[in-house]
Amino acid sequence: MSAPEGDSTWARLDALFDELADRPHGEQAVRLEEVRAEDPGLAKRLEALLRYDRGQGEPLADAVHEAVGSMVKAEGPDRKGARIGPYRIVSELGHGGMGSVYLAERADGAYEAQVAIKLIRGGVASGEQVRRFLTERQILAGLDHPNIARLLDGGTTPDGLPYVVMEVIDGEPIDRYCDRERLSIEERIHLFRSVCDAVAYAHRNLVVHRDLKPANVLVTADGVPKLLDFGIAKLVEADGSDATRTVVAMTPAYASPEQVRGETVTTATDVYALGAILYELLTGHRAHRFETSSPAEIERVVCREGPDRPSTVVTRTITGSDGGSLSPDEVGGARRTDPARLRHTLSGDLDTIVLTALRKEPDRRYLSVAALSQDLANYLLGLPVSARDDTWSYRARKFAGRNRGPLFAAAAVATVLVSLVTFYTARLATERDRARTEATKAEALADYLGGIFTIEERNPAAGAAVTARELLDRGAETIGDVDDEQVRADLQYNLGLAYTNLGQFDRGAELLAAAEETTRRLWGPDGPETSAVRSALADALWERGEYQEADSVLQAALPGFDDHPEQYAATLASRGRAMLRLGRWEEAESVYVEALAMQDALPGDRRGSRAAILNQLGQIALDTDDRTRAVELLRESVAIERELEAEGAGSLAIGLQSLGSALVGARELDEAEPVLLEALALDESRLGPEHPGLSPVLSQLSALYRLKGEPGEALPYMERAIDIGRARGADHADLAYDLTNLAQVLLELDRLDEAEAAARESVRMSRATDGPDSPFLARAILTLGATFRSQERFGEATARFDAALDIAQAALPEGHSFTANIVMNRGQTFALAGDWPAAEADLLAAYEVYTAAYGPDDGRTRSIARGLARVYEDWGRQSDAERWREDAGG
Repeated sequence: MSAPEGDSTWARLDALFDELADRPHGEQAVRLEEVRAEDPGLAKRLEALLRYDRGQGEPLADAVHEAVGSMVKAEGPDRKGARIGPYRIVSELGHGGMGSVYLAERADGAYEAQVAIKLIRGGVASGEQVRRFLTERQILAGLDHPNIARLLDGGTTPDGLPYVVMEVIDGEPIDRYCDRERLSIEERIHLFRSVCDAVAYAHRNLVVHRDLKPANVLVTADGVPKLLDFGIAKLVEADGSDATRTVVAMTPAYASPEQVRGETVTTATDVYALGAILYELLTGHRAHRFETSSPAEIERVVCREGPDRPSTVVTRTITGSDGGSLSPDEVGGARRTDPARLRHTLSGDLDTIVLTALRKEPDRRYLSVAALSQDLANYLLGLPVSARDDTWSYRARKFAGRNRGPLFAAAAVATVLVSLVTFYTARLATERDRARTEATKAEALADYLGGIFTIEERNPAAGAAVTARELLDRGAETIGDVDDEQVRADLQYNLGLAYTNLGQFDRGAELLAAAEETTRRLWGPDGPETSAVRSALADALWERGEYQEADSVLQAALPGFDDHPEQYAATLASRGRAMLRLGRWEEAESVYVEALAMQDALPGDRRGSRAAILNQLGQIALDTDDRTRAVELLRESVAIERELEAEGAGSLAIGLQSLGSALVGARELDEAEPVLLEALALDESRLGPEHPGLSPVLSQLSALYRLKGEPGEALPYMERAIDIGRARGADHADLAYDLTNLAQVLLELDRLDEAEAAARESVRMSRATDGPDSPFLARAILTLGATFRSQERFGEATARFDAALDIAQAALPEGHSFTANIVMNRGQTFALAGDWPAAEADLLAAYEVYTAAYGPDDGRTRSIARGLARVYEDWGRQSDAERWREDAGG
């Protein structure tokens, strides 16, 4: 019986390779030409093997694939339509040197299903290959995991060939999927952790994959990764070791040093391969780059050369083995970022995690795939990772990253504490005569901080803010144990800042007041140290709604900064903010203009300070009815903040919220909506979902949707703002303002009893927090009057409008639109009550102000004109009614 054609071709290829492998290159070329004349296909396969043997070709797996895989493809039988067990083959999905994978469908009528059938090819399969195939089938039979391709069936064909039936995976390699979908770094890590789960599951079942690479991880259209190809996997002992030292097939770019050297393979081998895959997903480049494919080059690179740091490699343009290059801009674009921000993201923890997985020595890598995955989870949560020294300063930096606050230069829990050690270290260098004393302070401080930061992270999934609060509480409780008065004052100051940044304003103000008292005693009332504490205390008081007290503290702080122009300018700006909230607009504008001039005269990059002051000047313009100037100033502020945001700094959310508010005031609602939604998203990501800093943007979004005629859409935003405000405990001016807004939304929804309750509470709270002369109190009273009008309680409504008007006329400039708004509401009430002369007088007065402020074609102005037309029509003055209808646009 003659041998099969495939067997004969393989035997001839093997003989030719043995004949030519050790001959000089010239002799090989001559013999290749002879073979090519007889059999061009055979010559191509032989040349591929010889090229690899000289170290000039592709890696061994690719060379064998080219030489053998193409042969079996060309010479193997066409199995389309053939039956294998209960399945009928539809088409070939792929092939290799050991066999082929086919798409098949159920053919016995039991049920409809498509499957993938992996079939070994008898003509070229050696006993070792059959053994490996059967081992893979045995391994897959014992694995059941959502991220591992499932074994469905298996058997042997009538001619004795083993086959495996698996689920069909319609997907693409994980690296291509991530780039095509332009997944961010965080999204790539989430996806990669699913792969880790699958590999860890295999390890728990005593299976090492040994050929992990992107091509063996397919991601479906639904974003589910599936681990494939356990063809060279190894069953291991329960302790994770492998008793054999067998040289196996591998992919050099993802192979571990022990694989390349033919040493013992363990679960650490898969950890290494996962590290190489993660390196590629994060950077777009392979961890190992070979100049040639010779075994010596592979051994040199994998076993002796360390990969570049991920954060470094993404800054370079690198040419691949195929001659194509990949630039930093292309890498960043595929990850929805730019090179500078990508480098910043990768530097630090991600660098360390990847390089730990890629350590040459197996016992220095992660002890398990689960440990690698947990470190990635810690990174995503902002928690410390295990792959670096666990110093208190490192833990502190991680807390800082998770708890950024809303201030202009937001200092968080650990950042403000770390600054204390820096402070004392610098003092040692500049004050040698006090070195021993300061060294003692620094040592005590370091011990104190080290104790604080050993707090157990009991429930990371619950969110960082809880852990940060526990950390602060622990520190605050033990401040009394610090004997040195100066160290204690510094700790009170920095912990007070941290509480304030977390939205715990009462506790922050309490600690800062204690620090101010001690610092004033130590350094005097006009020392810069005392002024610095007073500035922080004023911020906490402002956040509590104690604006007058904040302004008084800031005024006291200014003399201590006479010789410190930067701090003086910042304190002036803070005073302007307090004055603005108190309705002292002219004073506030004067202070801000002075602060801006000082900031512009200072050296260095002052963009952040300039943007903040422009923001506040925009607020003044908005409150004084100059909406055009307000939008102009706020656009300039946001443009600067966007520049800073791209550089990893700035307070873009604050600028966006202010600009959105101005656009709402100008009734540019379509433009305002995306601005405010972006501000909310930024605030939520930085502050968390329940921080008091979210209330202003939530309130503005509610106002936007109410003005768009969508009160049902407005209500959830307003209710959320109220919930946040009430969680602060005591009455607060911001909560009073939000209650006014809530009442207005409830009015639109015709929920009059609830609207009245909210308006009454707003009036009470605003009178207590804003004061009896505040325009904010006038706004609350106006809303209560509107509620009474909707209930047809016209006398009570008119009395409230009169009270609001008295406050507004005393507090605001003549001709302010808010005053006109009160007059308009009173006129509308007179009209409903049938008092036509009083209604005419109020509506004409309001129309005059609105025309001057917004123009005759503005929707608000035309609304008053329509109101006048109705008054004249009901009054029987038809000619006047017709004229005002024309002015209203018909």
